[in-house]
Amino acid sequence: MKKKILLVGFGGHSRSCIDVIDNTNNFKIIGYVEKNKRSKIHNTNLRKLGYDEDLSVIFKHVKYAHISIG
Repeated sequence: MKKKILLVGFGGHSRSCIDVIDNTNNFKIIGYVEKNKRSKIHNTNLRKLGYDEDLSVIFKHVKYAHISIG
């Protein structure tokens, strides 16, 4: 069973991180968080789970995270 992982940040560098994570076959990316509400809207299949300020709540449900800020 794949472990759930969260992406922290969702800019250009996160695309490379997604490729690497997907190729390991160890994790399932459940979504991402962004810095704040002024962040750009992204065209993606991944779900936005919130913002940096929400991480303490999100980490109650997700054990793994990857910092995808380049």
